[in-house]
Amino acid sequence: PVEFTETALAKITDIEKDIPEFKNLIIEILELDPRPAFQSRQNPLGDPKSQGQKHGFDLEGYDIKYELKTD
Repeated sequence: PVEFTETALAKITDIEKDIPEFKNLIIEILELDPRPAFQSRQNPLGDPKSQGQKHGFDLEGYDIKYELKTD
């Protein structure tokens, strides 16, 4: 599941005035595990080594940051 901080949700609400469904787009991308392939192979999502890893990607000019959590 994808969870957002309150700060992120507030920003997303503001962005969705110009880019409808922005939150859903973020969720869809995260569900695809956008990490580089070597990291996905070395530390699959269920692997404890992936816990706490921080990553990011650009979406429509916004810097999306996320952290992997298994709990």
